[in-house]
Amino acid sequence: MKTMITISIHNLSRIGLMALFVLLASGAYAQHAEPTRVTVTGLVKSDDGKPLPNVNVWRKGSLNEGAVTDPNGRFTYPKPLAAGEVLIFSFVGMERKEYVVPADYQQGTVIDMGVDLNMISELVVIGEPRMTSVHKSNVGLFRKLRDAFK
Repeated sequence: MKTMITISIHNLSRIGLMALFVLLASGAYAQHAEPTRVTVTGLVKSDDGKPLPNVNVWRKGSLNEGAVTDPNGRFTYPKPLAAGEVLIFSFVGMERKEYVVPADYQQGTVIDMGVDLNMISELVVIGEPRMTSVHKSNVGLFRKLRDAFK
């Protein structure tokens, strides 16, 4: 016995419309993009305009990645960063600076670091020798042994 299936145009259009909605919804989900990441480079200067070498640069919340400025005060952060991430700059005797990567980042950031007014003005370390034990040599004994073998 043969069974005949009848599908009307009305039912077919409903199925097609539902399939279209499912495809559009999954396409919208696929459009969620990763944030753009950029390589941050720049120059670190003191408040008098001189470049600062050996300034520590690291990403806030990170313990195992960072950079150090070269002798001309220039740096390149080793990993690309997204907008909103924070770089921290620190140097002995200078105030710590935070830099938030902007959405419209342009290469060549300039960081100005000021003198830390709360640092210790002067630190004097005085060392004094301390005698713990005195070693006496037996020079006389060695002379007697030397004379005995003559």
